[in-house]
Amino acid sequence: MKNRKIAMLTAITAVAGMMFAGVACDPTETPGGSGGEGTKPSSFLNVAEETVDMTLCETGELTVNYAEKAGATLVFTSSNDSVVRVDGKGNIEAVSEGTATITVTYAELSDTCEVTVGLNGNLPMIQLPYVPESNVKIADWSQLDLNGEVLFNGATYEDVTFTYVLSDASVGTVTNGVFTPAKVGATEIKVVGTWRGVAYETLTTTINVNVAEA
Repeated sequence: MKNRKIAMLTAITAVAGMMFAGVACDPTETPGGSGGEGTKPSSFLNVAEETVDMTLCETGELTVNYAEKAGATLVFTSSNDSVVRVDGKGNIEAVSEGTATITVTYAELSDTCEVTVGLNGNLPMIQLPYVPESNVKIADWSQLDLNGEVLFNGATYEDVTFTYVLSDASVGTVTNGVFTPAKVGATEIKVVGTWRGVAYETLTTTINVNVAEA
């Protein structure tokens, strides 16, 4: 995450403090009164991160600075929940590639943070745990499980959908990710995965299936 607003916030707070002191003080008195301290703003709200870059599936937490006010509650909203989700504590999750604006409101105040989600050099890969290799020979009475998962950035994800295209549909059919032979013969099965709304090229593979008589 990137923090680009802290220095700006400090400067703005200092200026605001001077303005409040100038309004409150008698021209004949020293700003800040006998205590030696200037008048401080009674309310402020600042999201420390102005912009954030995240890797797909990454999680994080926004830093919010604010002056407490009785009866007020921090509220977090995302302009696009399908890209970035945020909960009531400012925890964010990168759901899919894209950009979303997180808005934080507190009483009558609000501030925003723009979040950009990308792959950042990582590639999602398809995994078919029940397919030992790209060339498979099975008996005409058996089945082949073509269900799979996605390996991305060191973790596996099951929220992937697959479509299956057979070069010879007369040899068998795929239902719920399971190939069932209809006759002896050979067919290529192209497996195409769609993950987080994108059909990445790396989520496509071809399985050559040879159905033999038992």
